[in-house]
Amino acid sequence: MDWFALSLIAMVLYGIQNFIYKIVAEKNLNTGLVLMTGFATAGMLSGILLYLNFVPLTGIHIFVFAAIQASFYLMSRYVKIESFKYLPTVVALPISRTHFAITALLGIIVLKEQYTLSTILGISLFLIVVLILSGSNAKKGITAPNFRAGFALAVATAIFTTVSEFMVKIAATQYNVLLFMFLSYVWLILPSHLLNLKQGSNKRNKKPCVVYGFFIGLFNFASFFTVMSALKTGPASVIFPVIGLNMLVTVLLAVIVYHEKITSRRLMALILSVIAIILLRH
Repeated sequence: MDWFALSLIAMVLYGIQNFIYKIVAEKNLNTGLVLMTGFATAGMLSGILLYLNFVPLTGIHIFVFAAIQASFYLMSRYVKIESFKYLPTVVALPISRTHFAITALLGIIVLKEQYTLSTILGISLFLIVVLILSGSNAKKGITAPNFRAGFALAVATAIFTTVSEFMVKIAATQYNVLLFMFLSYVWLILPSHLLNLKQGSNKRNKKPCVVYGFFIGLFNFASFFTVMSALKTGPASVIFPVIGLNMLVTVLLAVIVYHEKITSRRLMALILSVIAIILLRH
């Protein structure tokens, strides 16, 4: 299967996974237990594949790199779920997708990368999206404290995702995919368990945490493996934007299941986000 088809599959898988995050947020479940179960599930699956493919463990550097990347990924998932507790999906996701603009700016400022008119337009559109979604008319039905908390968490999601995705691209070209995935998931179990202990949960809520965590782990493993397989032969400049469109899948499911309202401003922000993603990676 070619890299573009794999990217489309990953887009749908991530969209469904994000919607499960939304369910977890709506039910106000223990995020730590959900994530720990998800990472343990994904770790078990990647471990089985690792064993069946007889992949040897090599070098300490891959352990360190996997641990750092996984830590940023964990933080991005945690703050994403928390942002859904304060903001509608159609508001939180476009804000978190500004990581595309952050990545582009870092490339221009830090790495002195060349930029085009499309790059400038993409960054500008994301700034417009933030302005639209931070406007008073866009806050309808959201209390001021909830909006501030949700907005900050969505921005944090964008920042942590930027670092995580950059490290994934490096890993895809430098290390064995299965080994890197396995080490990442194993590392993630410990901090997510500590988060679980900190948050705590009553016995009645543990079962749904484990169930949703299992499905998150299943979809996460499938999407992670698909993305890294696509990155082996395809350009990150196209793959990540395609995957970034998964928010359309998540928003559609949120509208159908939770009847989230899509106001004209929110719809405009969503459309502009999609256009910005395409422009930034054109």
